[in-house]
Amino acid sequence: MGRLDLPDPHRDEDDDDPNEAFWARAGVHETITPEIRARVDAVKAARDGDPVVFEARLSMSEAARRRATTDLSEREIEIIAAVAEGLRNKQIGVRLFLSEETIKSHIRHIIVKLDARNRAHVVALAYQRRILRLP
Repeated sequence: MGRLDLPDPHRDEDDDDPNEAFWARAGVHETITPEIRARVDAVKAARDGDPVVFEARLSMSEAARRRATTDLSEREIEIIAAVAEGLRNKQIGVRLFLSEETIKSHIRHIIVKLDARNRAHVVALAYQRRILRLP
């Protein structure tokens, strides 16, 4: 089943950017950042089956990874440091006065935030991103 392409009734033929009129009508033309434009373009590309969306996903994922470093709580950083020392969940819980289940929950959240594969990868990423530093 083919896609029916209809002309955009809001676009002037001599516009350089087909979305320029849309942004202006929406009243947000001045506040649109390059990142927002890139995301809108990525969504449109995905809709059209364009493989360029894969690159956009990669760059968004990289941005998310960088942001994750600042999204870690002080408690999560304490737990990463304890994991780096080689402590088990129960030992970390005793040290921080938390239950083993709470430690497991924190570690699951840390793994997601850092996009890590496991505890060892969390520690490696923590040193790479300078969340932890060697003494």
